[in-house]
Formats: sequence, C-alpha cells, structure tokens
Amino acid sequence: MSEKKPIVGFDVKIRNLDKVLANLDAVPEEVRKAIIAHHHWAAPFLHREVVKLASGKIIKRRTGRYIRSIRHLVDDAKLTARVGTKLKYAAMREFGHKRLRAKRSKIGLAIPLKGAKTKAGASKSPRDYTNTFFVRRKSDGTIFLFGKRTPKAKKIVPLFVFKKQVKQEPGLIFSTAFDKSADKITSSGTRRIARGFQKALESAQK
Repeated sequence: MSEKKPIVGFDVKIRNLDKVLANLDAVPEEVRKAIIAHHHWAAPFLHREVVKLASGKIIKRRTGRYIRSIRHLVDDAKLTARVGTKLKYAAMREFGHKRLRAKRSKIGLAIPLKGAKTKAGASKSPRDYTNTFFVRRKSDGTIFLFGKRTPKAKKIVPLFVFKKQVKQEPGLIFSTAFDKSADKITSSGTRRIARGFQKALESAQK
C-alpha cells in the first residue's frame, strides 16, 4: 500500500499513546523500538481479522477480489501503521448505501438470481450470457432476464431481475475487526511500551 490513505481502513493505534508521545521532548530509543515491534505485530494481526470477517462471517466470499485488495502498511520512521483497501466499492460495502442506481442501463440494476450464481455466490454480467430474453411480469412490471445457466444447459431459468434502485446494507467489516481487536491490541501495546520505558529508565540510571 502506498502512502496515500486507503478508501476504507483504519490506523493502528494504542489508546492515549499519541498524547503520551506528544508530551515527550523526544521518544526514547527503547520506546521507539517497542512501538515499531508492536506495529509489526498488530498490523498483520488486524489484517487477518479483516480477512476472516470478509470470508464468510459478515459477507460471503465470492470472487476474492475484495480480500486480495486489503493491505497493511507499517511506517517505522513515522511510528504509524495502517490497514485498509483502495477498492472503490469498499466504502459502500463498509458503510452501506441507501440508493444504488444503474448508471448506464435504462431498465435498472441487474440483480443476479440463483440461476446466475456460482456456489460461492458470484455471478457474471448479463452480457456474458447468449440467447437470452426479457420477460415483464404483468402484476408489477418487474423485468426478468431468462436464459441458460451454461451454453450446454438444457433448462431455461431466470438469471437476473432488474430493479430501479436497491439498498446496500452496511457490512462494517473493518469497524467490527477493529472493535473486536481493540482490547487485545491495546493491552499488548501497553505492555510492550511499558517495558520500553522501563529499559529507557534503566539506561538513564547507568
């Protein structure tokens, strides 16, 4: 991950650490090493927690693109660490969206039905299917796309339903991972940094 902040993610922080460091004229070398060691443990740990939640616990893993986009970054010089993703639709997946609308299609958003989904829940685009046809339901005007699941399939099934707008529910994957791990991250960091301060004091007394 580059220095540019991710679209969705969080900084790895220990409660009140910034305030403590701000009151020091200079961070003792032993404390600096302790913070760096903590970040190199905490960032990958939080990365794994996010991946777990994005692999079935909160959202079902489909193509794997979202999980592959997640990165963690540790900057030793700035004493910072970060976990996040630059994937454009990650923000909607994290925080939700009240009204998702089709940008190009005049008939609406194509919502994949069971016939178009793989076992993992992924689906192709409606354009990837050949010999398809539309059916409009008389009762409410809803439009469906029918076709064969595969070119060799014998049955014709409904593949997609088209809607003018849909609501994207918030996944809160990063938020949940952070909240779930906050106490463990803080307690581990506090112990490391306390030992760092202790070593600094011992060095100063020699």
